[in-house]
Amino acid sequence: MARADILVQFDLHGILPTPQRLEIAEILLAKPQHLSADQIIDRLRQSGSTVSKATVYNTLNLFGECGLVKELSLDPERRYYDSSTVPHHHFYNVDTGEVTDIDEDQVSFSALPPLPKGTESHGVEVVIKVRRYCAPLVRAGLAQLVEHIIRNDGVRCSSHLSGTISKSAARNNRGSDRGCRGTRDQ
Repeated sequence: MARADILVQFDLHGILPTPQRLEIAEILLAKPQHLSADQIIDRLRQSGSTVSKATVYNTLNLFGECGLVKELSLDPERRYYDSSTVPHHHFYNVDTGEVTDIDEDQVSFSALPPLPKGTESHGVEVVIKVRRYCAPLVRAGLAQLVEHIIRNDGVRCSSHLSGTISKSAARNNRGSDRGCRGTRDQ
């Protein structure tokens, strides 16, 4: 989004333009995307900006409160800021942190529960949490899985074997499932 367009959006959302807010908006509103504060800070640093971390967080909170961006709390560790404020849903990859849009019309409901007394619906947002599927590795056998982990520095698996197997645990437990934190599905 061009700086002139950002200034129009600031005016529409009641945001006082400052050089720091413009820098942050130029990154976040450049295209439809989902960025965390840390990702925005990294991009600011790459461009030579000296905007402080506190200013980034305060600005993102302001942008969210004013409706310029949508704040997504998908992970207890971090928040994402969505540059698209039109109604839509999301896939959230719990392994990579990647957030992907789902068009609103791709999700449907046959019924919703009754609303609490004295309330009205303000909208429905669906987050579908996903993780990489690794069933072929599990079907290949645990010994081969352990060898794969040793070669590839660990893997997360949510199929037949849940939890995380680290490279060091795999080395110490070749041929057994003692290196996996989690449970083995039957």
